[in-house]
Amino acid sequence: MVAAAYEAYPTLPLHSCINSKGPTFGDVAVGTSVPHLLEHVVIAEQVRLAAEAERLQADAAEAERPRNATFVGTTEWCEGGAARGEAIVEVSFVDDLQALEALSRALVFLGATLDRL
Repeated sequence: MVAAAYEAYPTLPLHSCINSKGPTFGDVAVGTSVPHLLEHVVIAEQVRLAAEAERLQADAAEAERPRNATFVGTTEWCEGGAARGEAIVEVSFVDDLQALEALSRALVFLGATLDRL
């Protein structure tokens, strides 16, 4: 699963990530949970969407999208949820519609990837 994620999102292993093994997501990617992978894929999709929007609006006078936005997220197991696979994934966003699109794309990617396993 991680190999497919790295292929689709080459910067994923470079994401900052607070964990016990190192400073990046790449330090814990192998063996990480699906919810944690979802968190990072949503962030990667938001970065892609923000870059696309900036390119489209580069010549528009009203282009107000923040440049170099930083997205952060957290993944925590629900109380007793680890056994059931229940977690809370929170991700920051700048644009609510981009965030929803990023979540949709990430879920499609992960669903298709899990189907191939």
